[in-house]
Amino acid sequence: MMFLLTGLGTVVLSLLSVVWTFPLPVVSNIPTHGPYHVGTKQYNVSILDRSYPVLHVIWPDNGPHGMKFPLLSYAHGAAGGDWYSIEGYYSLWTQMASHGFVIVAPASCSLGCKNGGWSTYYLEQLKCIDWARNQSEKDPILSMIDWSMGVGIVGHSMGGQATVRSAKETYTRPRNITAAVLHHPEVDNGGRNISVPLAAFTGTTDHICPAEETFKIWDPAPPPKLIRNEIGWDHLEPVLTPPIENPMLATYTAAWFKIYINGDTDVYYSLIYNTSNPDSLCNSAPMANCTSVK
Repeated sequence: MMFLLTGLGTVVLSLLSVVWTFPLPVVSNIPTHGPYHVGTKQYNVSILDRSYPVLHVIWPDNGPHGMKFPLLSYAHGAAGGDWYSIEGYYSLWTQMASHGFVIVAPASCSLGCKNGGWSTYYLEQLKCIDWARNQSEKDPILSMIDWSMGVGIVGHSMGGQATVRSAKETYTRPRNITAAVLHHPEVDNGGRNISVPLAAFTGTTDHICPAEETFKIWDPAPPPKLIRNEIGWDHLEPVLTPPIENPMLATYTAAWFKIYINGDTDVYYSLIYNTSNPDSLCNSAPMANCTSVK
């Protein structure tokens, strides 16, 4: 199903949570936040779709002077943009940024773009990268982006579908995009065209974009790749706050980017690939499927 109203509002979702069941908390030694405090800022960006041309930036604001961080571009789900619904992603974004990333996220195209509907939405994700690069010598926040490293793309629901489309070599090569992550993506037939390491996160109770749709993207994608289908998580896993949001989703998303952008071979690598580590992704909770292919 295409439309998830991430902007239904906290009250409605709180009422729904009374009758919904959520996965039981898993005891873990992994903190849900990284070592950095984060700041947030909104920018009016004229190159974004006219539906709501605003971009959100989340960045580590307490690193040593002059320290730089890789860039991630996050695409929201359907009805997850505009001035109100986009706030639903802030827990996830602050958790991800705290691991040492600058995140840019368009609030445009909440119900599809004015110019092209959902078929052009992936361009918003790419425009954010291009805009950040063009502004990085002028803006003190964007000057913290380390362009010598790769760039990551990530999205939820329709933003996951957008990420699949942004992951074509036509778009990744000129922007030095080196990794992609999907959070409960809308189905797309472009898996075989993905040109960078791919991690896909889904759950057994997602009835909006069911796990089998994520597998249709993941199966033809080239390695290295990872898929996690965790028991109990539904389509809202990335949004709002626990118990609706899964705080560990940010940690494992950050770990994937740390490996394939930063080149980590230690702590974050172990969180993905060390099968003897009880806190590694596939050991961290009950799974219907958790598979990595290097």
